Amino acid sequence: MTLFQSANKSFADGNWSKPYPECIPVECPHPEDILNGIVDVQGLMYLSTAVYSCKAGYDLAGNSTVLCGQSGQWIGGVPICHPVKCAAPKEIPNGSVRYFKLQFSQSVTYSCHRGYRLQGPEMLTCLENGQWHQEAPTCVIGKIFHFKALIHYECHKGFVLEGRLLFSCNLGFILQGAPT
Repeated sequence: MTLFQSANKSFADGNWSKPYPECIPVECPHPEDILNGIVDVQGLMYLSTAVYSCKAGYDLAGNSTVLCGQSGQWIGGVPICHPVKCAAPKEIPNGSVRYFKLQFSQSVTYSCHRGYRLQGPEMLTCLENGQWHQEAPTCVIGKIFHFKALIHYECHKGFVLEGRLLFSCNLGFILQGAPT
């Protein structure tokens, strides 16, 4: 017996009973959104596709395209967007580097051992292309004085200091070098 025969019966007057069966196209639900990604839906009907991509700074893991199957479910699985990774930061002589994750938008922090000071940026940030935004700093010999540090200069006998004898730093600044 066919679907049409099972769903309808004829009456003595020769007419079919209502409602008449009809074929409707298979439709899939809207595809699942992904974190840090974009889904471009080409349609929701059978054999339609949806194409996944990731935002800048993220790489796609899994199928980029899914297909609306005959069961009304998407075939191909939902991909994941992983942050782009940066290479391990350069180690610096007489200093150290600290970090948590080596991936897009994360930073590493450099510091120098006692008696040395940083020349260059203290922090480097991992960019969307997997590169660090600047070159690593270096540690050079020299003291560094921070906020509220008071520095008093004196001259050897027979010499006179021109300029101020006492220096201090404002918040957010460091004192480097010697008076001239």
